[in-house]
Amino acid sequence: MGKIKSLLNEIGNLTEAVLAYGFYGFFAIWPLDIASAMGGWIGRTVGPRMSVSKRAYKHLQIALPHLTQAEQQKIVIEMWDNLGRNVAETPHLKKLIRQNRIQLEGWEHVQNALGKGKGLLIASGHFANWEVGPVYFWDKGYPVTTVYRRPNNRYIDPLLRFTRRAITPQLLAKGHKAAAGIVRTLRQNGVVGVLVDQRMSESGTMLPFFGRPAMTGLATAQLALKTGATLVTGTYIRQNGAHFALRVHPPILPPPDLTGTDATKAMMTEVNRIFTDHIAQYPGQWLWLHRRWDSKKKPWDYPSYTGPKSP
Repeated sequence: MGKIKSLLNEIGNLTEAVLAYGFYGFFAIWPLDIASAMGGWIGRTVGPRMSVSKRAYKHLQIALPHLTQAEQQKIVIEMWDNLGRNVAETPHLKKLIRQNRIQLEGWEHVQNALGKGKGLLIASGHFANWEVGPVYFWDKGYPVTTVYRRPNNRYIDPLLRFTRRAITPQLLAKGHKAAAGIVRTLRQNGVVGVLVDQRMSESGTMLPFFGRPAMTGLATAQLALKTGATLVTGTYIRQNGAHFALRVHPPILPPPDLTGTDATKAMMTEVNRIFTDHIAQYPGQWLWLHRRWDSKKKPWDYPSYTGPKSP
């Protein structure tokens, strides 16, 4: 029975990989705007009908319980439209720069950080097209390292690495080896982008996200304090199809009266707050499919939780 299940999983992974490579090749032959529009249509037409959309509705009820059913449905459709556009835009990422489709807000924070000579750490999430940040900074000539999570499907990983290395050659999978590459980039006064909006494992710490405890990693803040790099948040906004605004927010500093773990908790709490505000403003541009909140455990099941033990 185990062998049959393993074989079915393998067939499923291969099928998924064939579709991924096929979509990449298909969208590559079209102009950027047409590809983006087609990807959006496919996403909003097919995505909401998939069973995984139930997870998005569940998370919307957790984060934004005041929304009506119609408002939730609108957000889920917009989320799939955005995700479809992201897939379709992947072969065209360099064109976003060549055609001046990325506008940066908060350049002064970048200048001030890099002026200190210790690098810039950008904590970001799955907003709009989350690949635009590395594209922008690499084009400006800064050493850029992007940290990503390997997909569960090993056949898709080469495609992800190929598409991302075309714009950011220094691409590292999350893990111990990534730390050395990150430190090296920061010592070169470069830019490191990390997506930190996903649920962490037991190594995370319970911190508020939309007012609900969510497992949050402290490693990004710890790295900033250890290396002296400036920690900022970066959020993306899709504007009029395949055009984007990249917002770099003011630096996140440790409170003067806190050190060690308490300081990093405070810093990552601020990261979560900025993400919450941004998502609430642009809910259709965040990927609600991630298991950000662990529904299998209560908040007080985690040693790091210090709140009341009540629903």
